[in-house]
Amino acid sequence: MKLIVANKIPENSEFCPVEEGWKALKEPKSVVVTMLISLPIGLLMSSIVIGIANLYGIKSDINLFVIDD
Repeated sequence: MKLIVANKIPENSEFCPVEEGWKALKEPKSVVVTMLISLPIGLLMSSIVIGIANLYGIKSDINLFVIDD
């Protein structure tokens, strides 16, 4: 298997990934399913980033769950 780095064009112009044993990634059939799958992943990643920022003492002005009267 060849690794293409920095968008270089393969040296062999007849390169066929399927013949080399590459497998295609499975993708959801619709955009809606893709968006629904991405929501929990995005929420998890954003909570990890906020947690790490809090560990380093970085505070944000964004208050998602605090309601000021």
